[in-house]
Amino acid sequence: MKTGLDPGTAAPDFHLVCPDGARPTLAELTQHQPVCLFFLRYTGCPICQMKLQELAENADAFQAVGVGIAVVMQTAENSLTEETAAAIPFPIAADPDCKIFDTYGVSTVPIWRYVTPSVIRGAMKAKKMGFTHGKRTGKELQAPAVFLIDRQKIIRYAYYGQSVGDLPDATKLLAVAAATL
Repeated sequence: MKTGLDPGTAAPDFHLVCPDGARPTLAELTQHQPVCLFFLRYTGCPICQMKLQELAENADAFQAVGVGIAVVMQTAENSLTEETAAAIPFPIAADPDCKIFDTYGVSTVPIWRYVTPSVIRGAMKAKKMGFTHGKRTGKELQAPAVFLIDRQKIIRYAYYGQSVGDLPDATKLLAVAAATL
């Protein structure tokens, strides 16, 4: 649900953790290139696991249009295992207290938006791909969001999910990035 930041707004800063252990801020990442910033629930969520895989598979395509990827999750930093980090070629911000989620206005959805046909289809697709529900380390009703942030740390695109699985796919976001930046 949209409750927060609009395009043209300065993106609030925070720290992330890179697969190599570096701890850059969002401002440091955007100094080098625009960043597509995703808000996902937690690593135990099969739909989030599926989205992380999609992003990892498309990381080179994002780089080809000059855009980096970063993710914010409600998972605690110690839950980001070496195996997860090895499979994810972009930084993740651990936000178990939802402070970054709150700063960006990424909120929860009502229960009736948790059991929508699109969420059920997404969960079935994730299961078919081999993703299983792991430990619940975040809010089950947390909505996702995505922001395209330019090198001056200005939000150029904002999308707030209307259900727990509602995010544009990588192809759409690549097109938005190419048209916006």
